[in-house]
Amino acid sequence: MALLASDCSLMSARGFTAGGRPQTHFLHRSSPLASRTSLSTSPAAPVSDRGGRATTRASRRTRPAGQILCRSHGFESASSSRTDATESERGNHCNGRLEALQESLTTGQRAVSKATAALLAALITLTPTAAACFAPWSAEAAATKFPCEDVEQYYAGTQGLKGEALKAKLHDIIKGHKVYTYTEAWDALKILDAADQSDPAKSRDVVEIYTRRAVPKDTQATPEGWNREHLWPRSYGLTQGRPEFSDLHNLRPADVNVNSARGNKWFGECSSTDDSCLVPANREAAADTATNKDVWTPPSEMRGDIARALLYMAVRYDGSVPGELDLELSDNPKIAEGQMGLLSPLLKWHSVDPPSSLEATRNNRVCSLYQHNRNPFVDHPEFVPLIWGAVPASVPAVGSGAALGAGSGTGFSLPGAAPPVAAPVGGGSGAAAGGAGGVAAPRVPGGQAKAWFNEIHYSNEGPDKNEFIEVVVSPGVDPSTLSIYLYNGANGKTYGKLPLSKFSLPPTNINGFVVYGNMYAQGGLQNGPSDGMALVSQPTNGAATVIQFLSYDGELVAVDGPAKGFKSTDIGVKETDNSPAESALGLTGVGKKYEDFKWSKFNKNATPGRINVSQTLANY
Repeated sequence: MALLASDCSLMSARGFTAGGRPQTHFLHRSSPLASRTSLSTSPAAPVSDRGGRATTRASRRTRPAGQILCRSHGFESASSSRTDATESERGNHCNGRLEALQESLTTGQRAVSKATAALLAALITLTPTAAACFAPWSAEAAATKFPCEDVEQYYAGTQGLKGEALKAKLHDIIKGHKVYTYTEAWDALKILDAADQSDPAKSRDVVEIYTRRAVPKDTQATPEGWNREHLWPRSYGLTQGRPEFSDLHNLRPADVNVNSARGNKWFGECSSTDDSCLVPANREAAADTATNKDVWTPPSEMRGDIARALLYMAVRYDGSVPGELDLELSDNPKIAEGQMGLLSPLLKWHSVDPPSSLEATRNNRVCSLYQHNRNPFVDHPEFVPLIWGAVPASVPAVGSGAALGAGSGTGFSLPGAAPPVAAPVGGGSGAAAGGAGGVAAPRVPGGQAKAWFNEIHYSNEGPDKNEFIEVVVSPGVDPSTLSIYLYNGANGKTYGKLPLSKFSLPPTNINGFVVYGNMYAQGGLQNGPSDGMALVSQPTNGAATVIQFLSYDGELVAVDGPAKGFKSTDIGVKETDNSPAESALGLTGVGKKYEDFKWSKFNKNATPGRINVSQTLANY
C-alpha cells in the first residue's frame, strides 16, 4: 500500500512515544520539532479542531519537498510538496489524522494487510524515526537536542571574562540563531506567553505585558485585542525583515491601546512631583505603571524581565553585520544611533527583580522550540554587573530634576522596583518605597485619604461572633464607588469583596461624614495572622484605585485583586481568641482625615456602624 506521508506526519502523540508511554500533547506545525524531518501533507481538506468544528486550511506556506519520514520504511509520499496547517488546526491535527487512519484500517476502507498494519504499529512504538511523528510540542521530550539546551556547556569560555570581553563572547554565543518572520511571531507568542504555562498549547489566552491581563489568543491584531510589542522600540535601530525586528526575546503580547500609549518611550521612572507623570500609565494599564512624555514605567513584576530583554538586545546586535546598527543602552538615548534607555533604571530593575521561574521557562522555550539561543542574563544574572558595572546608588526620576534614592518619598523610590502608586480619594498621588528580592514591597499611601477603615472585630473567646468592619467616608466622596476586599494572609489572595452600598448596617451621619458598617456571619472574617483588607475606589468604567491596604497581626503582600503587588500596613493592635466578644479595634482621636487618628483596643466597647469611643470627627 502507499501510506500518505501526511498520515505519518500528523499522527497523534496520544497513543505512543518513543518509549511506548501514553502521551497527550501534540506536535505543532509551527514548532521546530515539526521541521526536524521533511514531511509531505496531503491537499486541503476540512479537519476538526478541539471543539469538533470544521475548519479549512488557509494562509499556508509551500516548502520544497524532501525525503518524507516514512520513505525509509518503504512508504511513498502521495504529494510532491508540503504545506503548513493554520494555527486553528495545530495541536489536534495530529490526533485527527491518526484517528481517521485508524478508522480506515479497522473498517476496511483502506486495503491494507495485517502484516502492513503490524509494521505500522511497530514503527509507532519502536522506531525512533517514526517516533518523531508523535513528539510532543515541548522540547523536553524531543530526541534531538540543540546546543542551547545544555546550559552549562552553552556558556563555556565565559569564565573569568568581564567588560567588553565578556560582552563579545556572549555575542558570539547567542548570534546565529534561527530567525522567525514577524508574522510567524504571532504563533510563537501564543506559546511563550500563554496564560497557562503548564499547557500553553491548550491555553486559550495570552498574558499582556503592561496590563498583566489574560486575553483570548484569537483577539490578536484586533482593535480590542493585543498585538506584538517591541520592548526595544523598532524606531531605535530595528529594521523590518531583519533578525532584530522579530527576535522573540524582544517581543511580548500587549494591549493594543496600552501599546500605542507607550509608543517608543524609554523605560524609566517619573516622579510624582512632575505634574505630567500619569499613574497608571494608561486607563487599561496595570495600577503600578506610570508615564510622562519621555519615559514608561512597566508593572513592577515585569521590570526585571524587560530589563534583561533589553540587555540581551544590546549584546546580540552589535553592528557587526552589514546594515545592522550597534544597539546600545544609555541614560542619554539617541534614536538615530540606536541608543535606547534608560540604562540606570534597567540595571536597578534587573538587580531587585531577579529572574522568576516563568521567565526561565520562557527562555528555555525560545531555546528549544524556536530560535535555539538563550538570554544569558536570565541564566546568569551576575553577567550584568560584570559588563555594565555596579548598580547605580540612585536613579533619576525623569521630570523631577533630582535623583531618587531609597526612601526619598518623592516618587518612585529605589532600591526596589518602582512601586505602585495609589491616589487617595479626593487627594493627590503618592508613592512609597518598594521592591522585590528582599526589599520591602510598596505600600499604599493613606495619610490624606478621605475614606478609611475605622473599626474592626474579627476574633474573640469561644466561637467568633459579632464580627464587623466599619468604614468612614468624608463629605464629597461618592460611596457608591467604594468597595472592600478581604485578603488571606496565608497566600496573599482575596477571599471576599463587598461594595459599601451593600453593607448591612444603616449608615450614620456625623458632621458631614458617613459611617458604614457591615456585620459578618460567624467566621466571615479570618482571624490572622497577617490577614488584610483593602479599601478600593472604582468609578463606573474607571480604573480601580487602592485607597488603603491594612492588616492585623502581621503584614502581607497581595498577589491578586486590586492591591496586587502592595504590602499591607499592620494597624499595630490585634485581637486574640481571649478577647471579649463585645471588643473591637478602632481609631481614636480628633480629626477629619485618617492620619489624625490612631488605632486602639476597645474592651467591650465595640460600636459597629457608629462613631467610635474616644473618637471625634471634626466639622469638615
